[in-house]
Amino acid sequence: MLRILHGRQITAMSPFGIAYKEAPAPETQKVVCFSEVPLHRLGRIADKRGKYGIAFRKDFVIHRHGNPILYAYKDGQLNKSIRAMMKESKDDPDAKVWDVTPFVDAPGAYGKSTYFFE
Repeated sequence: MLRILHGRQITAMSPFGIAYKEAPAPETQKVVCFSEVPLHRLGRIADKRGKYGIAFRKDFVIHRHGNPILYAYKDGQLNKSIRAMMKESKDDPDAKVWDVTPFVDAPGAYGKSTYFFE
C-alpha cells in the first residue's frame, strides 16, 4: 500500500481471467483486482482484509480502463462462445477477444473443487 501511495501508481502484476494460461501474449492478461462494495458494507472488507486500504470511486477506475468482472459460468453458453472466439484467435495476439478475456471469470465445478465467487 505504501508503494502505491508513494509511487502514485498501481501496477498489474498477475494474469487473470478466462485466458490467462491460453492467450498468445500472456502479459496482456495481467490485471489489478479491486473489491466493489457499497460504502455501507465497507466493514465486511475491513473485517476480512484489515482496517486500512485505498478506495477509488467507480467512475475513476472506469475512466482508467477498469471494468467489472463478467461471470461466464464454466458450463454455460457464454463461456463456450468466448472459448470459441479464443480458439479462433489463438495465433493472433492482436485479436480483440484478448482485450476482453482478462475481465472474464469462469466459476464452476472443476474436478474435485468447486469455485463460485458469489
